[in-house]
Amino acid sequence: MEDYIKYLKFVIPDAADSKEAYSSFELILLNMQGVQKVTKSGNIVCVYYNSYVYTKNQIVSIMKEKGYIQAVSAQDKKGLFSKWIDKLAKTNKANFGNGRLECCDLND
Repeated sequence: MEDYIKYLKFVIPDAADSKEAYSSFELILLNMQGVQKVTKSGNIVCVYYNSYVYTKNQIVSIMKEKGYIQAVSAQDKKGLFSKWIDKLAKTNKANFGNGRLECCDLND
């Protein structure tokens, strides 16, 4: 059931950092059908939404209209290990192709 609940992070610009502006905007978001939860931590606002009701682009456009800037999510960033694994997979595919290895065919 929670597979379709997605979230996006946004940075609050300095001009919109007042509590009154945030709380009124939070009420507007929560009154929208499909927005599940809105959280704030420091200058980051996280919007949890139903992906069957809204697309990512719709949420981004709503937030940009209000002056919020989309933050790069942790899912988009890759660490050193992830990059190394991706490079290894690409090299293995180039060297061995998509088929099974010859040693695996010996038992057949």
